[in-house]
Amino acid sequence: MNIPVPNGPDIDAAVPILASCWVLASIAAIVVAARVYTQARILHQFGWGDAIMILAMLFCFIHIGLNQAAHLYGFGRHFFYLDPRQRVMALKLQFSSQPMSILPATLGRVSLIMLMLHLFFGSIHYRRWVLRFLLAQTLLVNLATCITIFTQCKRVETLWDPVGVPSPCWNHDVQTYIGYFQGACNSITDLTLTCMSISLCWTLPLKFHIKLGISLLLGFSGFAFIAAVVKTIELKHLGDRLDFTFNTIDLLLWCTIENTIVIVAGSAPLLRSFFTRNTPKNTPYRTHRSSFGPISGHKTQGSTLMTGKSQDPIQLQSYSEDNSLTPWASQDAQTPHTVPDGPLDAAPTNEIPPSSMPTPLSKVVLSLFDRPHSSVFRPRP
Repeated sequence: MNIPVPNGPDIDAAVPILASCWVLASIAAIVVAARVYTQARILHQFGWGDAIMILAMLFCFIHIGLNQAAHLYGFGRHFFYLDPRQRVMALKLQFSSQPMSILPATLGRVSLIMLMLHLFFGSIHYRRWVLRFLLAQTLLVNLATCITIFTQCKRVETLWDPVGVPSPCWNHDVQTYIGYFQGACNSITDLTLTCMSISLCWTLPLKFHIKLGISLLLGFSGFAFIAAVVKTIELKHLGDRLDFTFNTIDLLLWCTIENTIVIVAGSAPLLRSFFTRNTPKNTPYRTHRSSFGPISGHKTQGSTLMTGKSQDPIQLQSYSEDNSLTPWASQDAQTPHTVPDGPLDAAPTNEIPPSSMPTPLSKVVLSLFDRPHSSVFRPRP
């Protein structure tokens, strides 16, 4: 292997990049910890989406940790100045970290799509299928990319030790082209999720400032789209193996930026109760349904709605066909009735008073984001 002499001196460019990555990951970890605390301790609604986000955060730390270890062997320095052992170990750790750079954003998008499926698009047919398609292609494309990282050579050791363990390999540009395709798919996914969230918010009959606030919160994935585009451009260095330890520094940074933004974007919408958990219980709408469905031990046929005046419990049948949550009022305030199992359009066993009108989705969304003095979600009694 003929390694060209670099234009610059032997410098270490990894220190500030790694420090920035640890700071970004720490911020994302704080957000995830607040989310888990909210879901598990305040709302008692810890579900699969929360577990997936924890796993995404774990892979994010593993990715940075492997690159931190590679730094001990010369990651961040020009390949020319490293001795043979340093070159092998640095490349081995870097290639091992590449799947870990893909999985955090992948799992974060999966968790975000699950949230959007459950909270907003449960009764809108075409949007539901679009989200399911995005979920499937996100998993398929990214997992396939992880596999191709280690299958591009007949012997995987050739990736980091082509001199000591030679074997036939694909052209180096193949991994770059696969990365371009994977990055394009992720960028389109982020842009689609952002547009779908914002378009739904602006169709709800809410005040302008409320629409704007909800759109900014749910449209945070738009920043992930920008990071995914920049990271995809930086993938051009994957094919340059002659100075791999130096040229991939910026790629590490943008991978971390993308991962942390996706994780924060998928967790931020669930943090409202974390900041309002100590406020008075005067919320007109309270639900006990998990955003993702509980892992175990909770029934999810209906949700409980508490009216602001009488505090009489009303059972909600989730996601009716007219995009509303339909309450079934009890004639006896002391003996609440539950929603019967079966089709959503089945007739209730009790007569519905004329004053009991369906609760539009806009009011539920409003109760999530526009009640500064009370918590929408409360733990089970």
